[in-house]
Amino acid sequence: MSTLKSYILKFKIRKSLLIIIIAPLLLLQSCIEIVEEVTINKDRSGRIALSVNAGGNNNPFMAFVNQFADMSFMDEVSANVMQVNDILKSQDGISNVRYTESRRKGQVELSFDFENKKALNNALYAAGGYEKTFFQPKLYKIKKNKFVRKNTTAWMIKLIEQEKENIPDEAIFDLIKIKSVYHFPGKARCISAPKNVVSSDKGRTFTSSNYLSDLIDKKTNTRIKIKY
Repeated sequence: MSTLKSYILKFKIRKSLLIIIIAPLLLLQSCIEIVEEVTINKDRSGRIALSVNAGGNNNPFMAFVNQFADMSFMDEVSANVMQVNDILKSQDGISNVRYTESRRKGQVELSFDFENKKALNNALYAAGGYEKTFFQPKLYKIKKNKFVRKNTTAWMIKLIEQEKENIPDEAIFDLIKIKSVYHFPGKARCISAPKNVVSSDKGRTFTSSNYLSDLIDKKTNTRIKIKY
């Protein structure tokens, strides 16, 4: 029993040290970045890459955190993503499905190619455990020289409400940044999007970035429509 108490005491000390040393660092940088990157080709096929970055490519503190924190939750994250990975591989019109993970850097990425908008939307519904029907909305609409991404803020708020009991502190929303990047085969001629969307690559790439807390509080409309 004394050995057990000693172990628990050491664990608490290590955990306290982690909080004291790491917490100020987390307040000085964006802790978690969720990125959606979409590339559209001339024939309306494309590629999507979805990633979560909790440390940054060159963040030396992730290795330090791993010495103290219990990272076993990554096992469940990996299992869930691998399940989605397997579902995507079985979908018609989906190819080059790839999953990469680096626990040391706190990075996870899932990417795949799609033949057309139908294959893309069917695959996304299947990944969520649903079957796409005619009456269900398309997350992405891809037509000749036209791209539309549906506003997903309401869905996000609903999901958070459903998982509220599993969220220890809503302050975490201030540390989660959601970034979207869209690449097009031609220069945009007309754009309807939130004010914070910026263009680059001579008007062929558009990027938006928001903290999750702002999206929720302001109920930001994330719909984007671009003609190119």
